[in-house]
Amino acid sequence: MGHRQLRLAYLVREYPVASQTFVHAELLALRARGVAVLLATHRPPARGVEFASGPPLPALHLPVDGPGTVAVLRRAGINHLHTHFADFAVRTLRPLARALSASYSFTAHAYDLFRTDAAVRPVEWRAVAGDPRFARAATVGRFHGRFIADRGVPEDRIEVVPNAVDLAPLRVLTRPPPTRLHRIVAVGRPVEKKGFPVLVRAVRRLIAAGLPLELEVIGGQGMQTGTSDHPAIRLSPMRPHREVLQALSGADLVVAPGIEAQDGDRDGIPTVLVEALAMQRPVLASSVGSTADLVWPGISGLLLPPGDVGALEAAIRRLHDAPEQLARMGRAGPVLAAPHDADAVGRRLVDRVFVAAAASGIAPSASPARVA
Repeated sequence: MGHRQLRLAYLVREYPVASQTFVHAELLALRARGVAVLLATHRPPARGVEFASGPPLPALHLPVDGPGTVAVLRRAGINHLHTHFADFAVRTLRPLARALSASYSFTAHAYDLFRTDAAVRPVEWRAVAGDPRFARAATVGRFHGRFIADRGVPEDRIEVVPNAVDLAPLRVLTRPPPTRLHRIVAVGRPVEKKGFPVLVRAVRRLIAAGLPLELEVIGGQGMQTGTSDHPAIRLSPMRPHREVLQALSGADLVVAPGIEAQDGDRDGIPTVLVEALAMQRPVLASSVGSTADLVWPGISGLLLPPGDVGALEAAIRRLHDAPEQLARMGRAGPVLAAPHDADAVGRRLVDRVFVAAAASGIAPSASPARVA
């Protein structure tokens, strides 16, 4: 099979997005590895978004269906397209790759696999699997990989590539593991799949039973929890990424109580769990998506059945009464977070996704397989 020099464009639906720190970290890691990437956005680049690692990268506004898009990419010599989220890849990027005579790959996450109004349909997965321009589907965890394989995509074209996290800013914020349980933190958008009302009810019960706890749900402002207000429970607005990391570093426990929403949506591996573990914060998480890849029960945290208030309440009480377990799980956290290090993710993308695209046989040349 022929090889070619790969000229790569990341063409994403939108960038920067405050909740998609993994895209920014991944791009920085590729740049640090000397990989030249043309970054373009289908929608106009957002303003006012900052990441803990610095400002967003410059991005070209290039609507995928714009009349001059193919010409712009051809002039840049682009012969491979990558994006995040499978629905955008299959319905929008794939036709562009055909018009450009380019190969393409994508990273699948959560809503694009599971949410009924957006998820890639079985007929679409079959079309991707049979498309000679399709190079690889990357996805964030093993459960996700099996899900895609079950829909007809060959396993040898699926790669598990964790969400990228820039660990460098976290090392500066890292404190010793907690030795008592008082402050609990959760982070995320106030949407059903995050399961925050389950956490609020569990903590409210424990406070009523006399445990000296406080809870902050960052991003939970305006959320309906089904319980009355309590001064020790705070539903705060989302804050800049650096401030979120500071809040995580001061937590005694970080909780991701995700559930499967009525529309099928669920989390993949919440980035907040990676950030917490990297900073030696123990975690509690629901066993949804690929979270079990990251949270090893009794080692780095505890996994619980989704939506079970009683189980969550019992787990928090258990950790409150056994603070030595908090410290032990906190110490193990950085080891479990390490595969998400942006540099490791960038290396895996190059080695397992982009070099495979270079060897795909599409528009081959005599060049060795490499990424420009």
